[in-house]
Amino acid sequence: MINEIALLNWKTHKSTNIKFQKGANVLVGVMGAGKSSIMDAISFALFGTFPALNSKRVTLSGIVSNRPTAEEEAEVQLSFNVGDDDFTVTRRIGPKGTTSRLDKNGSYLQTQPSKVTEEMERILGMDYDTFSRAIYSEQNRLDYFLDLEKGRRKKQIDQMLGLDSFTVAEENTTSLINNIRNMISSEEEALSRIDIKAAKENLDKLLSERSSMQKEQKALSERLASVKNALEKSREELDSLKKRMQRRKDLEEELAKLNSRKSTLEEEIKKIAELGIDESTVATELKVNEQRESSFSKEVADLRKRERILSGELSDAGATIASCEKRLKEKASLEKDKAGLEGQDIMKKLEEENANSAKLSEELAGSRSRLKELLGWSRELKKHISKCPVCDRELDELMKERLLKEKSDEARMLEKESAEAEKKLEASVKACRQLTELTNRLSTIRSRLADYKDVREEMEKAAAIKKEKESQLEKETKAIAEKEKELDLIRKEASRLRVKADSIARRKAYESEVKKTLEKIAIEKKALDGIDVDQSSVDKAQDAFTSYTAMRSEISSKIAATERAVGSMDPQIAEKEKEMKSLGEMEKRITRRRNQLSNLNKFKTSLVETQAQLRNRLVSSINDLMRGLWPGLYPYGDYSSIRLDAKHDDYSLDLCMGDGGNERWAAVDAIASGGERSIACLAMRIALAMVIVPNLRWLILDEPTHNLDDRGIGKLIDVIGNTLPGVVEQIFIITHDESMKQISSARIYQLEREKRADGGYTVVSEI
Repeated sequence: MINEIALLNWKTHKSTNIKFQKGANVLVGVMGAGKSSIMDAISFALFGTFPALNSKRVTLSGIVSNRPTAEEEAEVQLSFNVGDDDFTVTRRIGPKGTTSRLDKNGSYLQTQPSKVTEEMERILGMDYDTFSRAIYSEQNRLDYFLDLEKGRRKKQIDQMLGLDSFTVAEENTTSLINNIRNMISSEEEALSRIDIKAAKENLDKLLSERSSMQKEQKALSERLASVKNALEKSREELDSLKKRMQRRKDLEEELAKLNSRKSTLEEEIKKIAELGIDESTVATELKVNEQRESSFSKEVADLRKRERILSGELSDAGATIASCEKRLKEKASLEKDKAGLEGQDIMKKLEEENANSAKLSEELAGSRSRLKELLGWSRELKKHISKCPVCDRELDELMKERLLKEKSDEARMLEKESAEAEKKLEASVKACRQLTELTNRLSTIRSRLADYKDVREEMEKAAAIKKEKESQLEKETKAIAEKEKELDLIRKEASRLRVKADSIARRKAYESEVKKTLEKIAIEKKALDGIDVDQSSVDKAQDAFTSYTAMRSEISSKIAATERAVGSMDPQIAEKEKEMKSLGEMEKRITRRRNQLSNLNKFKTSLVETQAQLRNRLVSSINDLMRGLWPGLYPYGDYSSIRLDAKHDDYSLDLCMGDGGNERWAAVDAIASGGERSIACLAMRIALAMVIVPNLRWLILDEPTHNLDDRGIGKLIDVIGNTLPGVVEQIFIITHDESMKQISSARIYQLEREKRADGGYTVVSEI
């Protein structure tokens, strides 16, 4: 059920909100009041289009209100429920196109316009085409199906009834049957041109030849494996002999080196023995000499330590003397500056200059005060015309001018005196500042001279210390030279004794090494005697290894040649096998496709029969509904019933003339007037809507009274108010006919719009 619609800037609707009820909902208004716009908005909200937009009679930009004010965007929001679920769909038209949103039970469901439309089709169980043909009867289009051509009418009604898929399936099946027949013929013709027996014999011959080569290849591989095994054993034996032979050579070289080393050592021992060195005497003398060397070294170190101390003290005394000499020069310079400053009598001059500055400052202040007084008096005199500003006596003009001139002359003289006094004061202040600086400098010099009081005595003391330290340092230097001379002799003797001691130690080391060398020679000789290999046995093993290597190469070459021969045959065999397989598959396909043809023919027959049965059932349901509606819709007795007749290539909407055994059916196109056509099409519309979309049971009629007379309109009012609500859940009537307000229990909305040159908005009110 459609519950509510809200329009914003939608054609003539500035801001319209309408709530709908179950049963009849009537929108009444004059032409151009905006009635059909509401139904277009419902269609647009559901499917993103409506008849005029779908046929391009209007554009999206033409939907947005442009009078009396041009708006940038329009919006429609529709609330409805299907089953137990509540839905709200919102579509907005703006400068950049449309945007959409679909909510289910208050929660977001989808946004993209195309996705929203797909979801709406799924929820409603119908698409826009079904909606526009079965539910929404556009203005003056109630008899739409009667105006269609025969073939097109059948196609569209079948589409609405869902029967078009059977027709498409039948056509596709027929096309598939023809294609399969053509494929069978083509492959049978191809098989007839091929000698299958000869192809098989050729393949068998190739397979036999390849098998023989593969057996030969296997035998060669087995032989190669045996040769490789023998080759590996030969390699191991050759490697072992080579290692042993190399070991023999290494031992012989090692023995030669050991014997050579033994001879060299024995020669060195002999040379040392010829020196005649007494080991015990050398050791005693060396010990005594080392003790003397240690004692003399300590004495020299102590002397050098005292020498360093004396050198430091001598250096300190020299630095003190240099510092005192510098300070004496500074003292003389300061005393000279002090004498020069004291001869200038600075303090007296400073006192005199300070007194002069005070006097000048006082005179300048008096001149400035007098000048200020004269200037003030002149200003006052200029203000008063007949009285003196000081004594308040009467003044004539001549007296006033004379007084002003006198005061002005005096003021100029005071200004000049003040300027000169200012310059004198600045000069005096500057002189005071300079004298103060000289006074401070004299005080600083006297303070610094106090620091140089004992500098000469300090210098004389440092000179005496320097002389003493120079004498002591000279004695220490001589003592060190004598001790170092004696120490040098001791060290030379120690060096001579150490050479003898080293010779004795080397002799002992050589003797020990000779002993160890003899032991090692014995071990190496024993190892050499244990190696029973010679070069001839190595050469024999090398010849055997070379022979096996040649055999392996020969057999490997034969195997490679056989593999190449087999490899050259494999593509031929593969091609022949592929050809035989293709022929076999072709025979299987022919058999399989013949079975498919049989099944497809059965399926095609089933489609035709199922379509016919389903069409009969649907048409029967439509006719049952129309027969029930007809008496309530048609106000006269000349046509007793109505039916939709399904023919082989068309549908015919027929009316029944007479009753009982005198019934005669004729097509509405042939016998009905405009009003009768409208009533007949209305009956078919209602029946189609109920059969095609039974879950919704909606019906939208735009100007349904078109071509109806008063009795027909009366019947329609009665049917919509009383009969249809039992069949259709929700009915929407768009009309300019005021009589439609009489529909019982209907919710009536009056739509009005002031038609001006600049437009005007629709106003909706519930009656």
